[in-house]
Amino acid sequence: MGLEYEQKFPERIPSTLPVYRLQEPSRFPGSTAVLSTVAKQLDLSGTATEICVSDDWTVHQEGPYDLRLHTKSGGLVYRHRERYGFHWEDRTFEMSDEEAGNISRRFIEQTGLVNIDETRLLRVTHLFTQGGDRDSQKMQEPTALDAGVLFGRAIGDVPVDGPGGKAMIHVDVEEQVVGLSLVWRQLGDVVADVEILPPDQAYATMEDIARKVRGEVLVTTASFGYFEQGMDDVQRVLQPAYVMIYVVRDEEVSFKSAEVVAASERVFEPFRGEKRFPATAQPTREAPKERRE
Repeated sequence: MGLEYEQKFPERIPSTLPVYRLQEPSRFPGSTAVLSTVAKQLDLSGTATEICVSDDWTVHQEGPYDLRLHTKSGGLVYRHRERYGFHWEDRTFEMSDEEAGNISRRFIEQTGLVNIDETRLLRVTHLFTQGGDRDSQKMQEPTALDAGVLFGRAIGDVPVDGPGGKAMIHVDVEEQVVGLSLVWRQLGDVVADVEILPPDQAYATMEDIARKVRGEVLVTTASFGYFEQGMDDVQRVLQPAYVMIYVVRDEEVSFKSAEVVAASERVFEPFRGEKRFPATAQPTREAPKERRE
């Protein structure tokens, strides 16, 4: 067994924290009213030219704009179909990360889609495109198409970990917000105040994982905070957890994974979301019959 830590849990962890009930996302037909309101917050008319409904999504189309609401998580996706990911042949993306961050923060303040006091800038990424000549097989220099500004969430001084509690805002070459991906569940009332356990159990869980896997285990991130599920998951409460991201390396083979451990004795619902591709039952196979010459 080999187990190392690049990062360990913070030394200062609160002794108690509230557990919040989360507001239930709207389903069709109520989801259409939610999308109409969001469209108005984005300075659109709020009147859809077309509405599409599937099992998990309600889509509001208005001119070149798409608004999608996930009815399990309340997650929101916004796109300008003609400008998101568009390559301007005569324009070069030269915006600084600071400028992109300022534009995105103003967008949040003006639209009111999330509580600006809960946001924290995590990083700025970029979407690139790269062409090439088929005959010479020479590749062109990569070209930036936009800035993707990623905001995380914090409840008071406590960060929110997990795939949720994130807002990615896309700013194009003309300094316009042309896309948004948001998983930011609305807080309801307090369910209970819970005592926070020390991280001993989380460390013990990681040691148990390291004993069972083949290879060396490196924990790259160890964090404490509220844990919010991703776009495809149903979540009813926001509760504290210890989160570890780790890499397992066995010679030339490696994989990355995460482990979430409850930070209190009272657990109100599982931390793991539903499987994306649940395995189906396999038919029983008969053993091959021996052949006799």
